[in-house]
Amino acid sequence: MVSLRELQLCQLDIALEIRDICEKYKIPYFLVGGTLLGTIRHGGFIPWDDDLDIGFLREDYNRFIEVCKIDLPDSLFLQTWDTDEHYGLPFAKVMLKETLYKQIECGTSKAADMIFVDLFPYDNMSSNIIKRKCQFYFGKTAEKLLLYKQGYAVWIYSKHRFLHRILSLTSHLFTKEILKKIVYNMQTMENNVKTAQVINLNGAYRDKEYMEFNGTKTKKMMFEGYEFNIPLGWEQLLKNMYGDYMKLPPENEQVNKHKATIIDMGRYQIRNSATR
Repeated sequence: MVSLRELQLCQLDIALEIRDICEKYKIPYFLVGGTLLGTIRHGGFIPWDDDLDIGFLREDYNRFIEVCKIDLPDSLFLQTWDTDEHYGLPFAKVMLKETLYKQIECGTSKAADMIFVDLFPYDNMSSNIIKRKCQFYFGKTAEKLLLYKQGYAVWIYSKHRFLHRILSLTSHLFTKEILKKIVYNMQTMENNVKTAQVINLNGAYRDKEYMEFNGTKTKKMMFEGYEFNIPLGWEQLLKNMYGDYMKLPPENEQVNKHKATIIDMGRYQIRNSATR
């Protein structure tokens, strides 16, 4: 049985490989989400967290994807719509081969299910709130339709199962390619104009994961004893997502979100020197 700490350190190994690629090719990146919160509040992983999140501006995200085609360690697999025809999410994962990470919400999907690190693109965000809401909700609806087509159990933790049943039936009216195009176009619809803010439209905090464009410039900070980039706009980002981010949640909410049913590291041996 793999402990949560072993999983975290395995993800840290993957993140270090990603960091090294970004530094080699001068691709800007930054820690985001719970990983950023853990950096600020704990100096590493949130003790109960079970994933690791890295963000890029869309242009840099695309560059990283291209670089991985020619320079990714043999032990890793880059999961995207293009590299895994069964994958349903509009952001990339870097996965560790010969490991296993199964989640209930993946349903009957045949997508690769290995231990991973999430890579999130940040896109331009409109200052018009109506346009912004449309960008988010239309994109998310198309994403859910795509997930249903790919066999994901999107409804598993939802209180609105009837609505999801309708979405599941509606998904048969579209091809995968059409749904992918809708999702991508909605996420990038503002990228041809200059905006003051950028947003991660793929995160768990709906349309709250945004910060000033200038805030995406980075600085170094220690995470589990290693230097990683964080965005200069980290405080705004964390306030948007968590409110009083330095306050620990109630004990009953200190749980991981992926609820993996099977985690197997195979023969993999953790390489980093973070505290066990």
